Amino acid sequence: MDGPTPRMLANFVRAVAVLSLRAADQVAWIDSLGMGPAVDELALELGDGALLAPQFVEAGWLGADVLPPLQALDGLLSDMSGPENAELWDVSSLESSPLWAAARAQANEVLRAIH
Repeated sequence: MDGPTPRMLANFVRAVAVLSLRAADQVAWIDSLGMGPAVDELALELGDGALLAPQFVEAGWLGADVLPPLQALDGLLSDMSGPENAELWDVSSLESSPLWAAARAQANEVLRAIH
């Protein structure tokens, strides 16, 4: 494979959309995946697409204005990682953590930049 595919772009957009959902809808998404109480999948799916985003821009599939809010979202999720933040990656934190609220708001910024 020489570059990103439309399917990869669709997966990226879906990952951003899921991150932008209300907490209750994110919980339902996690439940539908059968992932149990861990919410790692929310960040993992975004991470793959974030790495490819410059290529999506180069292909003309996304505007360059998507990169700054995406980098901010990816950075926020990275800051939330690590053993000292393990409690953030339990499904119960989706509704209670201000960091997850900030991630949802930032994901909405990314969605607004996608055109």
